[in-house]
Amino acid sequence: MKTFYICLFSLVTLSVALASDAPSPTLPVFTDGQWKGNHAVYECDTFRALMDSRGRLRIQVLDQGKPVGKPFTWAAMSCNYHIPGTLHSPSRPVISYKNPSEPVMQPEKIVLEGLLKDDVPFRVEYRFRGQTITASGSCDDPRKLEFPSSFRLGTSFPANWSIHPYVPQVERETILAGCFLDLKENRGGKTVRSHNPYWESMRFYGSIEEVEIVGVYGSRRVNVEPKSGGLGGHLGAGHPPWVGFSFSFGCPNNTLSPRGSLVLSIK
Repeated sequence: MKTFYICLFSLVTLSVALASDAPSPTLPVFTDGQWKGNHAVYECDTFRALMDSRGRLRIQVLDQGKPVGKPFTWAAMSCNYHIPGTLHSPSRPVISYKNPSEPVMQPEKIVLEGLLKDDVPFRVEYRFRGQTITASGSCDDPRKLEFPSSFRLGTSFPANWSIHPYVPQVERETILAGCFLDLKENRGGKTVRSHNPYWESMRFYGSIEEVEIVGVYGSRRVNVEPKSGGLGGHLGAGHPPWVGFSFSFGCPNNTLSPRGSLVLSIK
């Protein structure tokens, strides 16, 4: 009998380990050619958007037909939940996609839907038109779910330069001349605009109403604007924009009908 319990325990342990190591679901992708490994490709005169097998959308800005700057991640879905009384906010990842489309060129719309961990349904939609992409998303927590979801669309802009920490500030200003992060924020009910040089330390203060990145991608201006939703900015304390920053767009967790959207425009 003792041996039986040991074997049973071993089987349970093995099954848990296998479940935790189970591969994440993927989307169908092009299997050969220039766009091999991508689920979707959209291109206009100012940018190229590639969606990979994980549903992550990467944007490469184009200036005069050539790539300029490093690609950035646009409106990537993520979900966590907080365990009260702790500092833990575990991930609630995608466990399955529902009827994903075949790989597609020049889509007008991409819909990603399926289930997150704990059988939470989700839906994310990307609409492509001209020089803009509009993203929206939400999840619908089951009533008996113990910990509510925090569902977001995340955008991340990487550092486009490698500048040694000992480079004098004057030289940094020369390297980054003409590069700015323009913000329109809601601070205590008032709209405040700021014109932030890429070489100076800054911080995000309130809910963001509009973002425009100037000078970083050649002649192109990258504009991010939330529609009926909250957008928060993230930048390390005391850091300037050139080191990279990110934005998080909060989405509902009690419906599959999004109430807001996030618009990317590159001109």
